[in-house]
Amino acid sequence: MARVASASTASKERLERISHHFLSGTGDGPAAGPRTPVLVPVVTVPGASELPLERLSQALLARGRPSVVLDARRDARDTSRPSPSTEAHRDTPVPPGTDAGGGGPAPAPAPPAEAVEAAKSLKPAPDICLVPVPADAWPLPGAFARPLFVLPATTDGVREAYLCAKQAHAWGLTGTLGVIVADAPDNAAAARHFDALSDALWRFLGLAAISYGALPAPPPPHGPVDLLGPGQGDPIDAALGGMARLLAADLPESEPERAPAHTPASAPRSKSRQAT
Repeated sequence: MARVASASTASKERLERISHHFLSGTGDGPAAGPRTPVLVPVVTVPGASELPLERLSQALLARGRPSVVLDARRDARDTSRPSPSTEAHRDTPVPPGTDAGGGGPAPAPAPPAEAVEAAKSLKPAPDICLVPVPADAWPLPGAFARPLFVLPATTDGVREAYLCAKQAHAWGLTGTLGVIVADAPDNAAAARHFDALSDALWRFLGLAAISYGALPAPPPPHGPVDLLGPGQGDPIDAALGGMARLLAADLPESEPERAPAHTPASAPRSKSRQAT
């Protein structure tokens, strides 16, 4: 005789099947939260022309990576933490370049942290947010990707870029940073200044540098224009197109935030996985 389950048993089995379908099936987990775009911090070294981020954003869009510009420099940073050169910083047990930010009191919620929340609220959600930040903005939230340092094509510009990177490194910058040489008279000069900065960063700070190209100096406002010559296009737009191509290939794809998985009350909860 075939076994016939009781009404209560059948109801329980049905509930288990439904729970398994909605909570354990592939792709059927908890609903995704708002997607956080990849945030790219941009540090403009003193003396360098501002990178035309809006035009770079358009160039990224043309390469299939929708992007926007979020400026995180409008509010002042917390100044309670000691300078890297002070006695308090030298006595801290946390070495420079660690996640704790190089010692000293933890900074108050900073504009870069607010940029993360602002990026989540953008509709439609872009892939990339270009976020101008100061050199003392570190440590940055995990949603931020490899930073871009924009420096002028001068010896003083290389020195200033190194000092900015040193300051950022003292508060948590590690790994690799991108470099864009602005106001370059030609590609040879841009390459020469990038090499000088790259060597100094690696030798003294252990930071690797990747070149994302050079931005030519803007033409003088009243310079001569050959109206009859062949159209060569805007050299700045051409340079931004090359930068966008490299950035679009290097930057990771943005991912939606997942809600915490259902966990029984008696089971220990694992630490949340942070973006890298």
